[in-house]
Amino acid sequence: MEKMNYIVNNPMNLFTGTGILTMAFGKKIYVEQAKTLAHSLIFNMPELPRAIVTDSDDPILRVLFHHIIPFQPNFGSNVSQKLYIDVYSPFEETLFIDADCIVTRPLDEFMSLLKNFYFTVPGKRKLIISDTDPYIEDIPRFFKEFGIKSLPKFNGGIYWFRNCTEASNFFNLARNLLKDYRNLGFRDFHNTIGPNDEAIFATCMVLKNINMLEDEGRLMRTPVGMRGKLFIDSFGKGCKFNKNGINVYPAICHFSAQWSKTFEYNREAFKLALAYRLIMRFGKSIKPIIYLTGFCLDLVFSAKEMPLARKISNKLDKFFSLA
Repeated sequence: MEKMNYIVNNPMNLFTGTGILTMAFGKKIYVEQAKTLAHSLIFNMPELPRAIVTDSDDPILRVLFHHIIPFQPNFGSNVSQKLYIDVYSPFEETLFIDADCIVTRPLDEFMSLLKNFYFTVPGKRKLIISDTDPYIEDIPRFFKEFGIKSLPKFNGGIYWFRNCTEASNFFNLARNLLKDYRNLGFRDFHNTIGPNDEAIFATCMVLKNINMLEDEGRLMRTPVGMRGKLFIDSFGKGCKFNKNGINVYPAICHFSAQWSKTFEYNREAFKLALAYRLIMRFGKSIKPIIYLTGFCLDLVFSAKEMPLARKISNKLDKFFSLA
């Protein structure tokens, strides 16, 4: 498929180098989440250009992202849009990150590892024939249909891919599976029409003999299955929690579904928004004060949900007259 046309804030970055891609379309909350992701990237990976696929005309997005890419509704609904991230991306190398993620520390340690793949995703677990899965109708029948013995099982909060022939063939295969997904044994994603991107991509990975990146829980994880407390500090200190009995230390925390309503997510969103506005107004020399403010906010906020955090953050827009 042909590449998209772009609204480009920085023409020097078009189709060159490595960049970050995200999506935010439909509900306004997704746009707000994309702003939080952008703030976290500005603090932890400022050198990487940022692109967003969106149907929003929010002017703040033009400040936070180098590329504004028009949303294409004909590509499908919900997560089916992810099967077209290669068409959307303006970069030679792309790290796609879901809008409901927060980057908590620099990703430098992973970039050289990712460059060994034309497509990959962090993970280690594999489904076997005796397992069940919410996104596949009948695993024994499914395995027989595709002639496979196992299937990667991962969270699709991030994807890495390159602009190359191998990756194009991979995505074309994914879109071909999409055309007849129900007859092939894929279930609809929750209450929407269309399959889960993870199941489609996992099947393509097996058919194309692509391995997952075994990151030992250090690149990206979601708190689903968390035991105990979540520690997160988006000012470079990282994230850690116990997931299904194993301690993980992801640089990217994926606050999927209801997790984006938690106290920890809203606190970090507030801290990042406040810090960004202070730096934009007063300059980088204020960074030590920002880190101290973040520490104080951690102490002041009680360990209960703070649903007003995002509303407070949005009020700062008017106060500072900045993104």
